[in-house]
Amino acid sequence: MNFRSTIILIFLLTSPLTFALALLENGGFNNCSSDSFSPWQVKSGGHEVSIDHDIKIEGCSSLRSKSDGSLTNPYSFVEQPINPTLSPDETQVLSGFIKTSNIQKSATLVVQIEGPEGRLYKDDMNDRKINGTTDWQEFQLTIPYFATATSIKIGVLVMGSGTAWFDDLKIQQAQLEQDTAPVVTEYLSEVLSTMEIHHVERKNIDWESIRHAGFTSASGMQTIEQAYSAARVAIQMLKDGHSGLKTGPKGANDSIEGGTIDGKQIRPVIGYIAVGSFHGNSDGLEAKKFARYGQELIRDLDSAGTCGWIVDLRQNSGGNMWPMIAAVGPLLGEGIVGAHVGADPEERVEWIYEGGKSIARSAADGTFKVRTNVSTDSYSPIDPDIPIAVLIGKDTASSGEAVVVAFSGRANTRSFGQPTSGATTGRAVIPMSNGSKLALVVSYLQNSKGYTFDAMINPDELITDKSNNASQATVDTALEWIQRYSSCNSISTATPRSI
Repeated sequence: MNFRSTIILIFLLTSPLTFALALLENGGFNNCSSDSFSPWQVKSGGHEVSIDHDIKIEGCSSLRSKSDGSLTNPYSFVEQPINPTLSPDETQVLSGFIKTSNIQKSATLVVQIEGPEGRLYKDDMNDRKINGTTDWQEFQLTIPYFATATSIKIGVLVMGSGTAWFDDLKIQQAQLEQDTAPVVTEYLSEVLSTMEIHHVERKNIDWESIRHAGFTSASGMQTIEQAYSAARVAIQMLKDGHSGLKTGPKGANDSIEGGTIDGKQIRPVIGYIAVGSFHGNSDGLEAKKFARYGQELIRDLDSAGTCGWIVDLRQNSGGNMWPMIAAVGPLLGEGIVGAHVGADPEERVEWIYEGGKSIARSAADGTFKVRTNVSTDSYSPIDPDIPIAVLIGKDTASSGEAVVVAFSGRANTRSFGQPTSGATTGRAVIPMSNGSKLALVVSYLQNSKGYTFDAMINPDELITDKSNNASQATVDTALEWIQRYSSCNSISTATPRSI
């Protein structure tokens, strides 16, 4: 992804538990006589975090975090340790107000619960992020009860450039009846049954334990919003790191289709293509434009007698893989470039690039569907076997990782950088009867050589310098490798154009 900015307000739950309502100190960030917002503590990199006396919901002030985007991956981190307390007979709710101005990625509340063996639950509003420009809105996140909880982190999260304000954070007691409402049990049953039918690890998962945890968490709940939190408990017990629930309206920027792809020469005969995320339909106009522009860049750079390529996927956080495959298809080469593999052999879906098209083909019956077509004459490189260096990093995720997998099966190809995010799974977005959607992991990724990826992808050459994920050191190392090939070893070793 292009930006990874984070504000997290953290609370710690210590044992033994005492059953009372958790309290926040200065949840309204009020200080009428100064710019201090004690007891909150701040860490910042590229974000200015301050008190705003003019824009607020109530009281004297609100918390403001602002970044103009001049730095890559700006962030700010604000925390306040407190001792929250939970009871198995009570459900508590985090509430707070958020206002945004030109937020590129998102502004959200966060609930994260840890146990002795790791994370038990996390809700960062991933399915209902706020972005763009919005007026004050109140949001609520349920804090589910876990008997084994050792710590709870509750707060707010901001990602990307822009400005976000937060005000009137508090923890309240949810109003629950003794009996769980039918709307809750029916919804949770539907989600659990769907998971059990379709999940890629359905044959190996302890479904009884997951059902028990989900329905225990849902005890006494009355509304569909509360049911969502119980469903998230069950989803996160899958421990696949990629499944999720989509329940809210799209953010201001979420409906924007398109992506970023760019290219240039960084030495006289070495081409550089940066493939960013693409969001939108596989066969839509923007997908075709994205793929066609990628092929045009490759054609223009290749016509200069290119002897090697750098494909930069370090800022590709995912989206729709099919326009990406079509865009870089001339470099991948025609034929099978990868596959989704499920729990059963007949679930295998092969990725094919052919004649400017990215194609999904069922291994079970051979049926296929053209996903993205450049709609013009496709390009074939002058030398299809020249070396390609693929740059990857911690922000390379999901469909971005699928492109990495596709290149990993190509000859004369090597990856450089840092490990990817680890979302190397395919998801199916399955509608629920109430209109929400379950994004469920149904497959792993496999390259054309038959190697299956189910975790982060480690580069062939690890770049230990982590100070900048897009560091020139990664490019320089890739160039050194390309120059070892006879077709490139006579090129100038002058300093390349900065990336």
